[in-house]
Amino acid sequence: MAHSAGRTESRGRPLRRDRLAAAGAATGGGLIRPLGAAVMSLAVARTAGLDVLGAVVRVQILVQLVALVAQWGGRQALVRAMATEPGGRTAQWRAGVVARLPVLVVPGALLVAVLAPGSMKTVAVIWFAALWFTEMVEARVTVGRHFVAAGLVDVAVLGAALVALASVPDRTIAVVWVYAGAASLRSGMLWWTTQAAKPRPVACRTGIDRLRVDSPLAGAALAGYGQSRGAVVLAA
Repeated sequence: MAHSAGRTESRGRPLRRDRLAAAGAATGGGLIRPLGAAVMSLAVARTAGLDVLGAVVRVQILVQLVALVAQWGGRQALVRAMATEPGGRTAQWRAGVVARLPVLVVPGALLVAVLAPGSMKTVAVIWFAALWFTEMVEARVTVGRHFVAAGLVDVAVLGAALVALASVPDRTIAVVWVYAGAASLRSGMLWWTTQAAKPRPVACRTGIDRLRVDSPLAGAALAGYGQSRGAVVLAA
């Protein structure tokens, strides 16, 4: 009996180590993004000035808020759906993304109507769409535990954004294009990193049913964003 218990414990140790490694990688990845955002803000302030930084922050807050509404619970809702059917994770993910597409249209139109005319509309919509899709893909990162790869993507995107920032004029529209380009690059690289095998057909909630189930998570996400950004809105 003691020998059997020893074998069970030895088998459990690699699992615990894997979980600890995944938790450490997730924590490290979670730190890279806010640090990267701070570095970008400092770089914008130094290269383009505080006035441009303030204008970019105002656009950023609007874009992020609209994207948050369109995500409708986003990553948490998709992770929960994928966890209920481990053998059909990709099918569950696709069903969740398709169900959110109608929600994408109204916030997108609102974003275009609110922002300044001209080329700012185009770049804001691109930025918004990239943030929306990135949140969807990050559910795959979480479920597949691709935290190390995601962290490397964040570092690479930050480097590319800093190089681009040093190469563009010190105007608000140019800096916003850098942010939108970085968000689009991150979205594409994460998608490539987490590309899954061909899904197995499974029964999935779709459309209104999916949105109804995920609405509590959407409300919680909006409340959290409002609390975290309130001071920034007033300052900007």
